[in-house]
Amino acid sequence: MVAGGHDASTETTRIVFTRGRVTAGVTVVGGGLLAALCCMPPVPPVEPGPAPIPTMPTMPDAGVAGDSQGSTGDGTTGGTTGGVEPPVGACEAVRAKSTRNAERPPPGRIVGGDEARPGAWPWALSLGYQSAGRHRHFCGAVVALGPRLALTAAHCEPRAGDQVVVGRHRLSDTSSGRVIRVADALIHARWNNPTPHTNDIAIMLLAEPHGVQPIELATEEPTAPTGTTIGWGLTSESGQLSDTLQQVELPLLTASYCASAFAAFSPEMFCAGYTQGQHDSCSGDSGGAFMTWSGDRWLLYGLVSFGTGCARPGEPGYYAKIPGELGAWARGCAAELSGSN
Repeated sequence: MVAGGHDASTETTRIVFTRGRVTAGVTVVGGGLLAALCCMPPVPPVEPGPAPIPTMPTMPDAGVAGDSQGSTGDGTTGGTTGGVEPPVGACEAVRAKSTRNAERPPPGRIVGGDEARPGAWPWALSLGYQSAGRHRHFCGAVVALGPRLALTAAHCEPRAGDQVVVGRHRLSDTSSGRVIRVADALIHARWNNPTPHTNDIAIMLLAEPHGVQPIELATEEPTAPTGTTIGWGLTSESGQLSDTLQQVELPLLTASYCASAFAAFSPEMFCAGYTQGQHDSCSGDSGGAFMTWSGDRWLLYGLVSFGTGCARPGEPGYYAKIPGELGAWARGCAAELSGSN
């Protein structure tokens, strides 16, 4: 979840977060160890940060935006931007192992953000599992592409038997929203290949319709200099779980800056944040939406992926980039999942 107003950590040990799970010095991937990232060279001196974030225009609730998302009336979106049919790619995918570790990664929270207004982001999902009669959140997810479909991060390793919570602002409020089982899930076959964290995307088929108007996938670079990300994660690296959905607005950074802070930066990524830190996504926000405002509607530009610590100076957050190959992959897999069930 977005961390709330805490100063960035002054620790010198690099803690590499794959934002759904964390361990000192390395990233845990599918029960194994990704190549150690603790020994990356120091980040070069930080260039001047972007201008202060402008105030976003006042918009209607996303939940009642109606046709502004291009609804087709069946819980899907038209999937086009400016009348151009978006590309559909091959569904190169694998499924997660049928069993998972008993202990899930700790929930995380948005750093330096604010509590979202209930109902403002209807496509926001909490991905988790059932334990002791409770929903246990471990990642975010986002309703997209169809009446039973949702996207999340590959490193969250979604699988059949997991569950999502839809329409719930406060996770402890079991009187609101619905819990829906994950019927199937596909993970990008080239996740972490050829470079760490690349292709960090997965798609889930839910056991029943979610009843939410999906957010439209971005197909072009945004015109706005900022975006908004949401989640139920940690308020700081060692902070507490927030029970309510948080949001934070972050400036988009240049590809050259992103590459200077992470040597394995790839075209399937982008980064966002303040060079002075203090505002960021964090552990547990993984797979949640990074959205940009197109002038009349919100578009899904990215999914929360990874970062070094949370809200540290000179260490932006990294996101799986939807326009381009990952968006085409998602559309191809959406067609495959929808056609087989």
